[in-house]
Amino acid sequence: LKLNIRIMTPQEFMEIAEAFEGEKPNLSQVTINDEGDNGQVDAGKELPFSDMAIVFTGSLPGMSRSEAQHQAEAMGAKSTKGLVTRKTELVVAGDKGGSKLQKALDLNITVMEGDEFVQIVKAFQEECQ
Repeated sequence: LKLNIRIMTPQEFMEIAEAFEGEKPNLSQVTINDEGDNGQVDAGKELPFSDMAIVFTGSLPGMSRSEAQHQAEAMGAKSTKGLVTRKTELVVAGDKGGSKLQKALDLNITVMEGDEFVQIVKAFQEECQ
């Protein structure tokens, strides 16, 4: 199934989605088509963080935790309340991660450095343009 749509940045998408009173479309099955810059999107493939429960902790380079959560959701992540639980699948840790980082380590949850997350966001945005 191919859909013709206008490609937008994750931030543009979130601004539009928030206009619908917080009801965000589920994009877990949408990715950018690798067949050129023709505005087509393939349904059925996964986004970088498809259906993952992600929590952010510490200071991320170049963005707030709120912005990082919006970026993650635009790449398929589930919305979370920011608490690390057994259902958390990934913790993105910036500088001074604190108790959320320690809890993630205690629960054997995958931890990603904040710099790596920012690189993934930039690569995703470039792919969308």
